Amino acid sequence: MKGHSGRTPGLRAASFTLLVIGATLLGACSSSTAAKSSDNTLSNLTVSVGAVNPAFSPTSYAYGDAVLNSTTSITFTATAASSKATILIIGTQDTSPSSYASGSVSPAQTLKVGFNLITISVFAEDGSVRIYNLTINRA
Repeated sequence: MKGHSGRTPGLRAASFTLLVIGATLLGACSSSTAAKSSDNTLSNLTVSVGAVNPAFSPTSYAYGDAVLNSTTSITFTATAASSKATILIIGTQDTSPSSYASGSVSPAQTLKVGFNLITISVFAEDGSVRIYNLTINRA
């Protein structure tokens, strides 16, 4: 028997969010109807050489750093504001996203001469995503 809403009583609605880049499935949200965190921000972003510019702010999404020509690699540390968030990175030599543990030092990113883009995607528990771009300029 169906209720006035047209749904069968006792059944829960499910919602899914998928993010696909190329043919790679990055994430799927669970079907629970409980409230989930929507915090998809970083609380900190640092680099091993120099400093991010402008100074880090959770609501700024593009950062740069300039390094000397003698600097052939760099690491960074990105920390999610929520412990329930997931971070994926596309580094300078990566062709597909890889998981990253919040607050840990990244694998070394090889730098070519010129501009090098590192993309940091923060997925909230509710599936929403925020993208931070870090561009390293090797002289």
